[in-house]
Amino acid sequence: TLGYFSQTRLDTLNPENSVLNEAYAAAPGTMSQESLRTILGAFLFSGEDAEKKVSVLSGGEKSRLNLAKFLINPPNFLLLDEPTTHLDVDAVDALVRALTMYEGTIIFISHDIHFVRSVANVVYEVQDGRVRKFYGNFDYYLEKKKEAEVLLKAKRVAPEGQKVSPDQMERQKSREQGKKSRDEEQRRKAHNMALGV
Repeated sequence: TLGYFSQTRLDTLNPENSVLNEAYAAAPGTMSQESLRTILGAFLFSGEDAEKKVSVLSGGEKSRLNLAKFLINPPNFLLLDEPTTHLDVDAVDALVRALTMYEGTIIFISHDIHFVRSVANVVYEVQDGRVRKFYGNFDYYLEKKKEAEVLLKAKRVAPEGQKVSPDQMERQKSREQGKKSRDEEQRRKAHNMALGV
């Protein structure tokens, strides 16, 4: 089964239901109230918050409830479109914990780097009409992207037809790291001066 979650699809909730009743509506067969409350609690609906009417929930609370419903009766495939929009830090952490326990396949689009780093284990890069797949987490993707940039720069520096040696690549990488360190130091100094430190 396929589950699609987008922040724009909050109209799937019944405004007359309580949070707990909405969770019951999503529960498969005979799920205990304790299990439902545990999942709702992970999404910050504990105690009296589980008794709130859906109609009084904020946009962020509705997003959290929809995500909880997906995990109460999880499909085997989730498509998530910017799932952290409207979520506060605690809710994002709850979502990350829930998704790392999820056993199905997830494809998501997100600008939230913390979320991407915490959840992704394969990265697809879409650029210039091409799609490249990187088997690894987001930091692995960034590392491979940097290596490709260093190799490309080293090839530009090498004369036509000459192979780029590993030493040349290392020297280019060292130059890049040195420049990055100097730029970072300048940014820190400018920041400290702006603060009057």
